[in-house]
Amino acid sequence: MKEKNMANLEQYRAVLGDLLKQKDQLQFKIGEIDTAVAALRRLMPPEEIAARKDSQTFLPIVVNGKYTGMSNRWGILALLSEDATGPMTTGEIAEALLAGGMTSGGKSFAGNISAVLSKMNHDRGEVTASPQGWFISEAGREAWIHIKASRERAVTADSSLPTVQ
Repeated sequence: MKEKNMANLEQYRAVLGDLLKQKDQLQFKIGEIDTAVAALRRLMPPEEIAARKDSQTFLPIVVNGKYTGMSNRWGILALLSEDATGPMTTGEIAEALLAGGMTSGGKSFAGNISAVLSKMNHDRGEVTASPQGWFISEAGREAWIHIKASRERAVTADSSLPTVQ
């Protein structure tokens, strides 16, 4: 009887492994499609992007940890530049940032994000509000390109240092 249970357990593990592999492949494909959709939408003027239906949510799929350690501003710039598939509401932005690993000790994370978005809109011109939500401006896209390049240079410089064993 114990041998039969062990055989079943091995079969379950094999099926589970296959299903997880299929799931990973599909999530990768969805990520590719989301990237293509976001790229095409960035080429369109915001007013031309079709208004989304209230019953639909277009939250981007964000890799857990993508925004870990980033400031709210940097996270918003990264999200709206690279992952958003269209305008996002303040709540959707907060939810996506949290899903991507951003943490906050504040009382209302969405409230903090709202304040940062307002400052980014009025003081820096990095985001713009529309009836459908927030979207990245050309100034915001350029700011993120600069920030991302400087972060990549810093990582490259750090990786060239010898490691201590």
